[in-house]
Amino acid sequence: MLVTVLNDENKQAFAGYIPQKMFAELENPGVIALGAAAGVAPGEARIAAGVLIARIIENWLEITWLYTGEDFRRKSAGRSLVRKIKSCIKFAPELKGVYAQYPESFNGFHELFEQAGFDFEEKSAQSMYSLTVAQLAENHFWSRKPAGADNAIPLKDIDDVTLRKFEVALSLSDKAVALESDVKWREYDQNLSMAYINGNKISGILLIESEEGGIDLSYVHVESGEPSAMPAMIYNAGKAAIDSLSSETTVSLAAITPASTHLTEKLFPELTAIPSVTAVYRFNNKEVLK
Repeated sequence: MLVTVLNDENKQAFAGYIPQKMFAELENPGVIALGAAAGVAPGEARIAAGVLIARIIENWLEITWLYTGEDFRRKSAGRSLVRKIKSCIKFAPELKGVYAQYPESFNGFHELFEQAGFDFEEKSAQSMYSLTVAQLAENHFWSRKPAGADNAIPLKDIDDVTLRKFEVALSLSDKAVALESDVKWREYDQNLSMAYINGNKISGILLIESEEGGIDLSYVHVESGEPSAMPAMIYNAGKAAIDSLSSETTVSLAAITPASTHLTEKLFPELTAIPSVTAVYRFNNKEVLK
């Protein structure tokens, strides 16, 4: 099985294996895209067998897409792609590790990494939800403004000093920032992401990542004793999305704790959760994340 880095010359051959919004991002800095091609008879062109896409975020390598054609499963396509990613890691020694999120039902995913020599451990279970902006707008949650909504302010209206103070407070507390990295505010959608202001300081944050064709609720943190913060930020972010995005735009979010799962199902009772897990591994024999 031949594995190659996707570029302008060969990526069209693998386009059928890549979601449209991801295909448009292959040129972005920090994105690593690999394609596996199956061998055929001498003199004939190879056949696209699978694709692996990853991106570097905060010194971590995130596997964002892994897909193999039905005719090439259990025939080394996936295993070859995962093994190849190791050679890419050699050129980025600053990386702390690699992580990936995948459906709980995808039993073969974890096996691929184990066979390639990675020692992964499931970090957390999540409930994944996805809906369109049109479905979002139909929900009754938007019919009444929740308490504290005036305190939820778009990130574009928050000065850097206030954001930095909140970031420092997070780093000094026992609250884990996503994957133990600094929160890079400017990498998120400044119109949809929200900060909850109480007493001239931030006591809650909701960060939304905007990509072509969809938005993701990527990170949320609320200080204890702020029961209004979460509904207020979700309300203002949702209203902003409904007002500014097309009805076909996909909205994705993950509920990690039982409380967040309960809140999500209360706000969006028509949604069905897709159970998933996140697997994490540190390189260089560093401690596996618990």
